[in-house]
Amino acid sequence: MAPKTTKAGPVVKAIPPAPTTGPTSSSNESSTTAKASTSLIPLQHYGARVPLQLAAVFFALSTSSSRHVPHTTPQAKILQSLIHDPAAFLCSACGMVAVVQIWFGVWCKGILEQSQQQPSKDDIRQSKTEVEERKSFSKMFGEALGGVRPTARPRTSLKSRTSGGLGSLGLETLMPAMITTLVLALVIHVIAFTLGAPLIRSIPETFLLSLLVSILAFLPLAITFGQPHPKKPERFLWLRLFSLAPQTHLEVALLLPALGALAGAWLGAVPIPLDWDRAWQKWPTTCVVGALLGHGVGSIVALVAVTMGYPTGAKAGSTKPKSA
Repeated sequence: MAPKTTKAGPVVKAIPPAPTTGPTSSSNESSTTAKASTSLIPLQHYGARVPLQLAAVFFALSTSSSRHVPHTTPQAKILQSLIHDPAAFLCSACGMVAVVQIWFGVWCKGILEQSQQQPSKDDIRQSKTEVEERKSFSKMFGEALGGVRPTARPRTSLKSRTSGGLGSLGLETLMPAMITTLVLALVIHVIAFTLGAPLIRSIPETFLLSLLVSILAFLPLAITFGQPHPKKPERFLWLRLFSLAPQTHLEVALLLPALGALAGAWLGAVPIPLDWDRAWQKWPTTCVVGALLGHGVGSIVALVAVTMGYPTGAKAGSTKPKSA
């Protein structure tokens, strides 16, 4: 008998996995870069900067108060100076507060420019550190109030260190921002007339009030995002902001203090017509106090909102709108 033969099936050889090529690693780097582009606003710097900004505004008001006022407390001295000579007080206060707002606007502009640049590996590591630090709300405030030095960033080039700082603040940035602030002050002046401000008397006081509100609300915005000219694409960003639709943490940090200053100045006019016969009911004392308090409350609310991650999934800065 012939031996039985079995047919063997085709031999299937195992195909070795394809070696990792350059495009795969580059895609991983691009995904990491995309995650880094959503880097949140540096909370240790922002959390320390907001109290410092408010303290600087209070110091500016104390410096603007009259030396002949007999009150000893700074709050009473500021209020009495505003009551007795509002024009002189507001004229000095506008200049001092403008310096503080320019300082804050330059910092915000630097954050915006950094968010538009390609992040490096050091920035990615710093971003992860900031996300971890964001989880500790009380720790951040404790370090800011305790004067703990913020986490040092890795060394960068001279160009990146000076980008967005005082060195990059030139006339091409500052002059349009000042013009925008002045024009919006005139708009606020007209609105104040329509809402019942004195039409003939107290014109200097009304304009200086409008200028102070414009400096508090719009000067940092104009420095950071540019002039809302009708022929420029930045106007869409301004329209979106004041439609109460901020998309980034930086926009929240700038919008809420502006809304607080505007709302505070408007609500400050409520006690003026009441028959209480108080010296502080004189125009425009309560509106000035309301604008300053509203700006302070808005700054604190913005700090809390950014710390809690509002708006969800937002980036630190904002890209410039593309022209049509």
